[in-house]
Amino acid sequence: MALTTGELNENDFRPVVIKKTQAVCVFALSHTLRDEPMINFSMLAGESLLSIDETDELTINIKAQLLKHGLPVEFAVQTTSSITVCALVATGTGVGIVNPCVASAFSKQLLIKPLNPSIGIPVQMFMPIHTAPSLLTRNFIEMLVEKIKCN
Repeated sequence: MALTTGELNENDFRPVVIKKTQAVCVFALSHTLRDEPMINFSMLAGESLLSIDETDELTINIKAQLLKHGLPVEFAVQTTSSITVCALVATGTGVGIVNPCVASAFSKQLLIKPLNPSIGIPVQMFMPIHTAPSLLTRNFIEMLVEKIKCN
């Protein structure tokens, strides 16, 4: 079993969407946009944007929105992990757009703001197609779906 917010290009697994959520914009606590209730892409003009790698579906959607709003599609930093984006943002390195599941783990170190227009993120679980889930696996999945905390 694999749990991800991205794509898994494996023919031996079937995806099951367990939650649909919306990307959020994250800022350092002292950022000038801290009092804004919602962030739109035009507010990000001139910001140092941090992102995950080019092939990630979220990054592809962010770039499409930046282009749509006439903003540059260059990122100050690209990494393989939303955790790294959040950690860098917390130090004041820039602004990130990440999935809320990861952002919530940094809720005391970051400002987390909704994004307009929203970018949907499916939280997916991939199960092997050649084996039936065990009773233990099914119970784990039920607990996971019930407890997952990201909006």
